[in-house]
Amino acid sequence: MKSLNLVHSEKYRSLDDYLIPKEDWVARRDEYLQRAQLTKFADCKTTLESADLALDLSYNEANRHLKSGENEFLKFHKNGTFHVRTPKLDEVESLSLGSCFPERKYIPLIEALATVASATDFLSEFEHWQVKSQRRASQTVILCWYYGLRLRHRTPEAGADLKRHKQE
Repeated sequence: MKSLNLVHSEKYRSLDDYLIPKEDWVARRDEYLQRAQLTKFADCKTTLESADLALDLSYNEANRHLKSGENEFLKFHKNGTFHVRTPKLDEVESLSLGSCFPERKYIPLIEALATVASATDFLSEFEHWQVKSQRRASQTVILCWYYGLRLRHRTPEAGADLKRHKQE
């Protein structure tokens, strides 16, 4: 199978283009793992050994059940074929996802952008359209600009944001 990678495409780029650049990974690996809450997997050798052991134990148990005839979900036919029956799972009572979200049903886009900006610093990538201007706008200026655009166009969301902001 051949693959096609398009340099300027968001959908058909090379897989490497989606990864953290190697220099960044080497320099900030611990920070990235901590932010992703993956520090327990930091030692690759230990992680792979643990996964190998768990997989081996699982295969041994499945083979033991198969040999002893305890596996009620696997049936062999006389012609050498087999059939796997998947058991129906009991319904598990769980909380709805709604309890994980704030009471209000609407999160202002400006709040979402500010949250993402504080976690990723994506706003530092914005550049002035005029080459001669080398100043970078602050995060506050960019978010205020966006908010101003919404007010200028009088979107219902902008009015709701403004009312909510005054109440808080």
